[in-house]
Amino acid sequence: MNYASREERLLALWLDEMVTAGLVIDYYYEPFEILLTPEVSYRWNKRLKTKIKYFTSALLKPSHYTPDFAIVWNPIARGRFFKMKDNVGYDKECYFYADYWDSSMTKHSNISQDMSDDLTGELVSIIDVKPYFDYQNMSRLFTQNQKFVFNKFGLYVQKVVVSPRIGDLFPKTFSPLGSLLKKNGEPRKLKYRAQSLQQFLESEKTTDEKSN
Repeated sequence: MNYASREERLLALWLDEMVTAGLVIDYYYEPFEILLTPEVSYRWNKRLKTKIKYFTSALLKPSHYTPDFAIVWNPIARGRFFKMKDNVGYDKECYFYADYWDSSMTKHSNISQDMSDDLTGELVSIIDVKPYFDYQNMSRLFTQNQKFVFNKFGLYVQKVVVSPRIGDLFPKTFSPLGSLLKKNGEPRKLKYRAQSLQQFLESEKTTDEKSN
């Protein structure tokens, strides 16, 4: 798979380990494209010698938005990796928000019927991956699209930052093995204490036991 950014590739590594562990059922890269605003056109005419010819030209081009990932969760990951979007005050604090998929959320998208059928009724998170460094102010554009998509379609798109900053995905959960090594196989120097998926699950289990 050719990903558009390093951060997307790193999230895919994270998701691959989650799929292997049975905590994520599946995930899709650039799952669909949503039509935000349609084309606005106007008609005009040109008088010829013997007739008037009519034309249609675009005044405003259509705008689209494509999220980076759709994650299909195994319900057993609730309370460790995701919480329900509409039950935030009651669920344990987690990094991801999820919701039961409703096909009406993407009625203005080019999602395939097979994918729509696969997602319907599943616990799904829709993700936009961003780096720590806000290149070309892309986070501002995402925030506008995020609000528009939620207001128009009821679809919440979550921003996921893949970086070593405390509070972002890897430091808050676990670091996939592929993210810890350079291309030459040498370990990367990290600004946080990395842990594996197994270590994270064990620490979560210990925390739950103490709270009980």
